[in-house]
Amino acid sequence: MAKISIIVPIYNTEDYLRRCLNSLKNQTEKDIEFILIDDASNDNSLEIMEDYQKKDPRFKIITNSKNQGVSIARNKGIEQATGQYIGFVDSDDYLDLDYYEKLLEAINQKKAPISISETALLGSFEAGEVVDFEKDKITITLGGAYCWQRLFERDLIGTERFIEHCRFEDIAFTFFMQMKAQRIIIGRNTKYHYCRDNQNCFNYINKETPQSVLDLFKITNYLKEKVELPEYAIYENQVKDINLSYTLMVSDLLDSFLPPEECSPLVNHLDALIAKKYKKELMNYHIYSDFDTLFKYRDKKMQKEYLTMEEKECEDYFKTKIKAMIKK
Repeated sequence: MAKISIIVPIYNTEDYLRRCLNSLKNQTEKDIEFILIDDASNDNSLEIMEDYQKKDPRFKIITNSKNQGVSIARNKGIEQATGQYIGFVDSDDYLDLDYYEKLLEAINQKKAPISISETALLGSFEAGEVVDFEKDKITITLGGAYCWQRLFERDLIGTERFIEHCRFEDIAFTFFMQMKAQRIIIGRNTKYHYCRDNQNCFNYINKETPQSVLDLFKITNYLKEKVELPEYAIYENQVKDINLSYTLMVSDLLDSFLPPEECSPLVNHLDALIAKKYKKELMNYHIYSDFDTLFKYRDKKMQKEYLTMEEKECEDYFKTKIKAMIKK
């Protein structure tokens, strides 16, 4: 039994895989196992995994006979994990060599069931850019939705699993884990290097995946169901904010990869969600922390117009703008 189990779903990442596996093999924390799930790769990824396994028995390989997606791969890894703590790594990323030593140290010092790392963003971001997360207030959105920048206590995960056949699966899993955890520690001075220039990676969105839009609704409904349970009711307002934020994000996704004729069936659904379910939250959206994110690639004038509006104007304004975004 290892102290830490690291789960790595792998699909056609031969160009990045050795970099990833080297950063795992050379971790300063040695009491660790690496569970590699080959999701029916058709490049040389499996051969690379087998090469590492021959040289280091801490590498374990699970093979899928057909491609099943990242959620099923991670769930299979959880089932096979023996560690007291569980982490996740994407196979096109890599870690500082003291990464898990530092995250485990942080957990042990503060007796917290989750530790979160800093992240160096690569690819479409400037190399070496560091994202520091807010530390003065613990919320379920602390650190964003990525499962790979965290180390989870196995007992915290329990029987919870990733939603299968669903993009943005990190959102549901990670935010719910942080509801359960209540106590989180930020690990410092070590980084997860997140590569965003690989178009074969699991979370890459393209014009052939309009289902991504509907998956966001699946995620928000999942979180709403969780806060209906008495033990998580204290997070109801946070989940309302999350749901509104991701509902508005849908318009951006629609605009990105759906042709106009496929957008129109969803327009009324979006309007209903905003006007009926989120009316109160929408009125206060100008003070929500993610406001700038929503429009940062769009007309900056739009922000100024909205911030000077009376509350009664907000609902019709957003409905009009979202329709315009979808129809572009």
